Amino acid sequence: ISTSGAVALRYIVSNTQASKLVPLILAGTESKSKDIRRHTFELLVTMLSQWDFVYLDKH
Repeated sequence: ISTSGAVALRYIVSNTQASKLVPLILAGTESKSKDIRRHTFELLVTMLSQWDFVYLDKH
């Protein structure tokens, strides 16, 4: 993932609480690329620390 793409995703995840984003981000955990998995888990940490659990309970 390019740096600008990672920053954009981080901004979207931290400022948009939508349950439709959860499956899209979870799909990145199954990637063969270690960089994509690393960025995916960083996004998951952001989601778990900043989002209300109402949006996460559905998944």
